[in-house]
Amino acid sequence: MSLLRLPALSILAFTCAFALLLCSSVPAAYCKTAPLSPTQQIATSLTAWNKLNKQAKGNYTYTVSRSSFSGARWTTTIIVRSNNIVERRYEVTTGRGGIALPGQKPAKKEPKWIEKGRDVGAHKEGASPKTIDQLYAEAKTIAEKKLERHMKRYISSHKNGVLKSCFYIDTRIADDAPTTGVRISTIRIDRVK
Repeated sequence: MSLLRLPALSILAFTCAFALLLCSSVPAAYCKTAPLSPTQQIATSLTAWNKLNKQAKGNYTYTVSRSSFSGARWTTTIIVRSNNIVERRYEVTTGRGGIALPGQKPAKKEPKWIEKGRDVGAHKEGASPKTIDQLYAEAKTIAEKKLERHMKRYISSHKNGVLKSCFYIDTRIADDAPTTGVRISTIRIDRVK
């Protein structure tokens, strides 16, 4: 080994040792962690939901909205009391996504139907009558599913950590690709006396 190479190797060894020491002393908050797997994302979100639902004593309302590229919008509202579905409403908004363009009439909401008590689930239109707990079970199945190459999975949560969506689509379809899974537009905790 040449004497000229020895100092270069020593400098390299010192640099590597210093970098290793520096990296091991950096606080965990500055380290980039690996992203959570889909099943871990659902499990983390479920923890947030269980805490919120316990505070709400199982009383909440949530909506599921769908729209098309042509501007039609459908909204299903599910009302839950003591973790049981007591009401389901379905309405349609006509016009460009609820916004009236110049020269158009304002968008109009048309309540199609309201189901209560034993009638919940009688209509085929709208989102299925499910509790948030049932939606989490569905989301878990979607998160665990092995997807084919032409499919893409999306998972997101509301600001409070509660599930917003867990679904997959067929990427071969450009407009209005059907989704398979869970999509929750809004969740509201209800104060019931």
